[in-house]
Amino acid sequence: MKMTRGFIAAMLCLILAGCGKGLDANPDFSTIQAYKARIDQDFAAAKPEEAAAFNFAVANLSYEQYKQQYSGTTYRKAARTELEKYLALLQAQLAEAEKQNLNSKREMRSCPKSGWKF
Repeated sequence: MKMTRGFIAAMLCLILAGCGKGLDANPDFSTIQAYKARIDQDFAAAKPEEAAAFNFAVANLSYEQYKQQYSGTTYRKAARTELEKYLALLQAQLAEAEKQNLNSKREMRSCPKSGWKF
C-alpha cells in the first residue's frame, strides 16, 4: 500500500510539474507554430513585467538557439540563466574599464607637468 501511495504521489508531482502557468511553464518546441501558440497562451497568464524581463533576457537568441539551449526548461529558468550571463559580462566589462581607468591615471601622473590638472 505504501509503495502504491508513493508511486501515485510521485506521478502527481510529475504531472503537476508540467502544469506550470506563465513563466513557470515549458515552451513547446515541436514546431514554430506550436511555440508561438504556447508562448502566447503562457504569457497571457504572466505578469507584464515578467514578460518584459523574459523578452529582454532572450532578445539576442534566435528561435533555434533558444530551442537548443533551453529545451525542457521553463521560461523563467531560461530568462534567469541569460540574465546571469549578461550580468557576468557587465561585471567583466566594468572590471576592465576600472583597470583601464587606473592605468590612464598612472600614465597621466607620470607625464611631465604641463599645467594640466588631473
